[in-house]
Amino acid sequence: NNQANRGGGLTCGRDSGTPATIARNTISGNTATVGGGGIFVHASASPTLLNNIIANNSAENGGGVYLASSSGSLINCTLHGNSAAQYGGGLLAYYASPMVRNCIITGSPSGGGIYVSSGTPTLRYNNVWNNLPANYRHYPDPTGTLGNISKNPLYVNAGAGDFHLKSTGGHWNPTSGQWVVDTVTSPSLDAGDPADAFANEQAPNGGRINQGAYGNTEQASKTAPATVVS
Repeated sequence: NNQANRGGGLTCGRDSGTPATIARNTISGNTATVGGGGIFVHASASPTLLNNIIANNSAENGGGVYLASSSGSLINCTLHGNSAAQYGGGLLAYYASPMVRNCIITGSPSGGGIYVSSGTPTLRYNNVWNNLPANYRHYPDPTGTLGNISKNPLYVNAGAGDFHLKSTGGHWNPTSGQWVVDTVTSPSLDAGDPADAFANEQAPNGGRINQGAYGNTEQASKTAPATVVS
């Protein structure tokens, strides 16, 4: 619930030496009057955003993440409910060419899911769904190519900030400290890049990384065991 001109939650400045790695955070409820409600990345910075939840942030542009003439990577991040009055409710790439991989970008009420002002981002194995007025703006919709899908990810309880994925194999409940079995399974389960590591996901893990913030972590939802037919 922080406020700023740029980067309501966090600002990443120009790299000096090794680019920053921003990993396993929840960045939520922040606002920016100009850009980057959740995160604003300045020109010449190329951070890696890894396993972050970026939710319910807002800005004039780039409600969740604003990349300004920068590159970097968003890997296994969950962006939900972020909004922009103009462009990029979830993510705005302004003269930027980031790698966006294994991410889930959903529920932006305004500004769209991903807006590319200019640049050639690499979009692979993402689930971009239910963003208004469109999932992709000013960029060809890659759904159906390079592993990109557009389906309800079946979060456990997005309204309460629980972005674990439902699964008949079980999802982790951080409150009870137990695995809970669901009656449905998220399409983002075992849907990340097959070349990415998944060893930190507890068995059974399907031999493939999950999309979203918990992919390749100990809290990744489990794959349902194979049914044995006798």
